[in-house]
Amino acid sequence: MNFDEIENLIKFNGNNPFLVSRGQITTYSGVSHAIANLPHELRFCEGKFVSVIAPQGMYLKDFVILLLSLLRLNAKVLIFSPKETPQRIVNQISKIPVSSLILFDNYSHLAPELKNELQTFYNMTTIGFSKLFSQYLSNTYLTVIPAESQSLLPNHPYIIILTSGSTGIPKKVVLSVQNFLV
Repeated sequence: MNFDEIENLIKFNGNNPFLVSRGQITTYSGVSHAIANLPHELRFCEGKFVSVIAPQGMYLKDFVILLLSLLRLNAKVLIFSPKETPQRIVNQISKIPVSSLILFDNYSHLAPELKNELQTFYNMTTIGFSKLFSQYLSNTYLTVIPAESQSLLPNHPYIIILTSGSTGIPKKVVLSVQNFLV
């Protein structure tokens, strides 16, 4: 399934929420203004969307396509922003088995206090990510899973997206992620 086909599903498949009903999306930012702007068909998916926040500077359509791509892995998607307290983010992430984690992170743009709070956790779990990522947390925006690691993906992964809400995610990165995962 390519980018155009997914886009058409978003536009014309409003009565069949199959693509979005296979996973779960939860945000912990405490902000839910973007939910009102979601395409009609994405708001009827058996309550799986708690709220969805599009990172600033990123088109909502691109963000939705990225999430649809991730959900095709039966993923549970957790989205955090620095509006949330660092301790709660650590608490939520630490409940997930390291073997199930996949991290997409514009880590370099996170608030300094959040970086410091999470640094110990990241250091502890680097081994868990090493089989999936060729360059761990090295990309300015997202660490994208290399194609050769596809077979190593867990069956029901958790996708963690940490965003500062200030820089957004370039469309070319969204496309590279969706082309790999779909």
